[in-house]
Amino acid sequence: MTDFLPKDYDKQKEKEDSKKSNSEGYMRFEEGENRFRILTEPTIGWVWWTDSNDVIVEKGSKAQKGNKPVRIDMNTNMVAEQFENAKLFWAMQVWNYDKEIAQILEVTQITIRDEIQALIKDKDWGDPREYDLVVERTNDDIVKYSVRPKPHKPFTAKGKEIPNINLKALFDSEDPYKFELKDENIDLDEIDLGEINGGL
Repeated sequence: MTDFLPKDYDKQKEKEDSKKSNSEGYMRFEEGENRFRILTEPTIGWVWWTDSNDVIVEKGSKAQKGNKPVRIDMNTNMVAEQFENAKLFWAMQVWNYDKEIAQILEVTQITIRDEIQALIKDKDWGDPREYDLVVERTNDDIVKYSVRPKPHKPFTAKGKEIPNINLKALFDSEDPYKFELKDENIDLDEIDLGEINGGL
């Protein structure tokens, strides 16, 4: 064994790997078409941002290093400053076809939520877990989003790695990917994905 690397290098590398997996664990809408399948019911709440001193950041401000999200259940009371700077969000597990991985998608954009809700209310479409969605992001001076449904078809988890998550952990500023499983021998093809995602 040499002293080429510091003694605590492995611990630091673990932190780096953890950071990578956390960023890959969340879907972001890229320029162009983003195709995905919703796998779970949404966890719904309010989110606002605070700076490194825990002071609320004004909605619409440019993101700064050290800013962090604060999420609360949609039925939790807020003070005026929180309400003024909060956005309603839906968080759900999705299958991202571009990256071929399961991720968490947090939707704060009202246009996307409204278009998905319109599909849910439409008897020809209904539950969005029964078909793929394509969100197109365009940026001509201003960022715009549009939502298109694809034809109904079953989604199978067979051959896909779908991690067990607990979306309610977001309300405690914890990692939804890190929680104790009651039964580690879960067959994803045998049960409703919503059941293993915090019973959402």
